[in-house]
Amino acid sequence: MAIKHFLASGALLIGGLLGAQAHAQSVEQIRFPLVPQPHALVPGTLDLTPTAGAFADLSTRGAVIMNSVPMPDGTRLDLDLTRVNFDFQAMGVEVNGVPTPYDPLDLSLWRGFVVGDQDSEVFLAFATYGCNGWIYTQGEYHHLIACAGPNNDWSQAEARLVPDTVMNDLGGARAKLCGNTSLPGGGLVPSNVTTPVGSTGGTTFRSVNRWTTLECKVAVETDYQYYQNWNNLTACQNYTATLLAEISDRYNTSLDVVLTYPYLQFYTSSNDPWTSQGGGSGAVLTEFRNAWAGNIPNGANLAHFMSGAALGGGVAYLDALCDCFWGFGVSGDMDG
Repeated sequence: MAIKHFLASGALLIGGLLGAQAHAQSVEQIRFPLVPQPHALVPGTLDLTPTAGAFADLSTRGAVIMNSVPMPDGTRLDLDLTRVNFDFQAMGVEVNGVPTPYDPLDLSLWRGFVVGDQDSEVFLAFATYGCNGWIYTQGEYHHLIACAGPNNDWSQAEARLVPDTVMNDLGGARAKLCGNTSLPGGGLVPSNVTTPVGSTGGTTFRSVNRWTTLECKVAVETDYQYYQNWNNLTACQNYTATLLAEISDRYNTSLDVVLTYPYLQFYTSSNDPWTSQGGGSGAVLTEFRNAWAGNIPNGANLAHFMSGAALGGGVAYLDALCDCFWGFGVSGDMDG
């Protein structure tokens, strides 16, 4: 390395360290809102219970340093977190076909990093009805998973922090993610859009200023099997809102595209309109498209089906953004 480059790097490093110190001093430092339990139900994991009132207190903050976050191996980390802004009330939530305003209660979303680990990544959601997310540090994901409280009471939800290695050991082989082999033609799924997306009413990236933030509207459908993961509407909506908000935030920070959800349906009884869950994700995709082609609800650009049934993974049509006849996808095996 050339000397001038070395000096420049050193100056940047020192400046970065001083900046980090000043940042840590300016941001409020708080305790992790979950308390570790002395005995874990699953070896190698960490069981956690919430601190009274901590989630409501979090909802008033925009940036925090969470000190001394416990990990399953006994170590403790400091997390530098920034609040994720997402308009939950803008989601077009329906329950059993009836428009129903969604109240996130004390749900708050946070992203950031582990202090001292430049390769780390953190996304955490805190709420009375379930905490979810992950901490990626030292090359491994640690998954924060919501669990029902005593007597299966989601209003007293607890949580478990599970390292990737333990999760893989418990679950054996990873679940199948892609179900394209269930489609006609096997694993070869040709594009179903024969003209450029821009010609079907969409906008190509070439015609957009690189600094423009775009909006992509996604209509999200679920089934009764999905709801049965919780058998509690608030907990189900809490997890779903967390998932969709994180996906939108990831698209926003990576691609300057904000995902919004003008339609989001939940079914709390077996009287949902879907019948193909026994045929795999390809069968569900076909039924889904046949029902909605040309008429995706509430002006959405894409439609996605989140199923709790065992479908053998997920599948979607490609090159179909803003095409209301082919912009469909399915995610199966969703179990929270």
